[in-house]
Amino acid sequence: MTEHDALAVIAVRAIENADRERALWSDADRAWASRAAAEVVGEGARPDTFVARRAALALERLAPRYAPLRKAVAALRWRGWVGVSILTVAFVVGLAIDRIGDSQRINLLAPPVLGVLAWNLAVYALLLTSPLLRAAGIYDFASSPLRRAIARRNGLDAKS
Repeated sequence: MTEHDALAVIAVRAIENADRERALWSDADRAWASRAAAEVVGEGARPDTFVARRAALALERLAPRYAPLRKAVAALRWRGWVGVSILTVAFVVGLAIDRIGDSQRINLLAPPVLGVLAWNLAVYALLLTSPLLRAAGIYDFASSPLRRAIARRNGLDAKS
């Protein structure tokens, strides 16, 4: 599922949850979107493909009824220039800080720096060992407690 598809799914889910009186999006509309998506993606499609297609169909049907919806969904999309701007600003600030500091040293024992180093080492260790743990059957990251808790909170199946 792409970021654009996920945004559409979240928008439709928000509408379905907020429209409890079924004024904007009726039960017949919901059934139509599910049926049409099932016809388009086919029986053997993955669940995320079905959900993404259903959301796209729902947004197409909702857009003429509720004009601000299209603008709201478009406003939430990530702008490409934002990432480039953040990287550029971070680079310039990094160069400025490097030149501003008079000691030209980094204290590795300072708690913030030590915490960042420990976090990085832990993440790298997890990235390196996760394929081995998965292959050995020791730990299945797809059914981790955090993933199960998030899925349970959102009413989803943790394995999908």
